[in-house]
Amino acid sequence: MDKAELNERLELLLTGGVITAEAAAITEKAFENLGSMMNKTAILQSEMLFTHLASALTRLARGEMIEGPPEALLNEVSRTGFNEKIEKEIEFIETQFGNALPVEEKNYLHLHYASVFQQNLLENQV
Repeated sequence: MDKAELNERLELLLTGGVITAEAAAITEKAFENLGSMMNKTAILQSEMLFTHLASALTRLARGEMIEGPPEALLNEVSRTGFNEKIEKEIEFIETQFGNALPVEEKNYLHLHYASVFQQNLLENQV
């Protein structure tokens, strides 16, 4: 996904009332931040991550909560070796949002970011 594809997706979600304008703006900044960190303008397999992020921020703004992912999945993520990078990305999001994210949302972001890092940072090491 590149920035134009992200903006198109966010605009559809925004127009449909699925996400808030603030969630869209923060998601766009998170995309730019991640792209800058990885030195990429197109981030492979990132659609789920950024759709989840915009939805999560909207849920929080609306006072909605979710259950976190299964512990077994989180254990797999912790073995990927990307925890430090993931935490930095989540800290960036929290700074933009102005609030800490609930652990359940952070855990889902860990899953999505781990997948994106595996696709984009390990792709040339096979």
